[in-house]
Parts: sequence; structure tokens; C-alpha cells
Amino acid sequence: MSREKDILAKEIAEELSDGYNLGAFRAIVDKIPEQQIRIFLSIIKDTHLTGKIKNNRGVMFISLSKSYAAKNNINLNFK
Repeated sequence: MSREKDILAKEIAEELSDGYNLGAFRAIVDKIPEQQIRIFLSIIKDTHLTGKIKNNRGVMFISLSKSYAAKNNINLNFK
């Protein structure tokens, strides 16, 4: 994994207040384009601001990523 992708994974963890799922974020940034990741973050931020989600923003990010990966035949190697 490149340094830039590792930095992006850490940025996701920080923005979502979720250091626990850093490994999953690294797998996601390695396979999904950064532009799409930014879209996911925007969706989560908007949803959080409207009060529809309170916790587990990291889990929502992973869920959006898994859905995108499935539709685009990307194997994230998640169990």
C-alpha cells in the first residue's frame, strides 16, 4: 500500500472517529477510487448531521464500500 493510501485510511478513521476499523479502511482505500471514498464520507457526514446516525459511522462507511464493491466486481477480501 502506498503512503498516500495509508494517510487516506487514517484520515477516514479520524473523520469517522473510528480507529477500531482502520484495517478495513486500509483494505477499502486500496481497492476503491479516492473520489468514490470522498462521496461516501460526504454521505455519512450529511446523514450524521441530520441526526439519522449517532454512532458507528465507520460501520456505515464499510457498508457503503461493500455495496459499491459488490456492484463493481471488486473483491475487498472481507469475511
